[in-house]
Amino acid sequence: MTELISKSNQNPYRRYYRCCYAAQRKLENDNHIFKWFDEAFTDEIRQLDYQVRMLEEEEVQVLKATIRSEGPKLTSVGRLILGLSVVVVVGFGFLMYK
Repeated sequence: MTELISKSNQNPYRRYYRCCYAAQRKLENDNHIFKWFDEAFTDEIRQLDYQVRMLEEEEVQVLKATIRSEGPKLTSVGRLILGLSVVVVVGFGFLMYK
């Protein structure tokens, strides 16, 4: 692939991609690869946008799986911390009251 600049009246100075074979031989109206630069750029952005959305969805699925597997462990640890906090507060309250 090579990048060229159009010199036609319809598309002056518009950049485009062309396969090297057709560009070297200055072929016209053939079946070789030809794509406007801005269209190729837009296609690339769409493809990257799709890939980002797929990665975000995968991240959500991994997060959900982690919460499902680690959730019960975190809940029991949370209860232990809450219980110890209550004991400390009540014990501290008794010490302050005396």
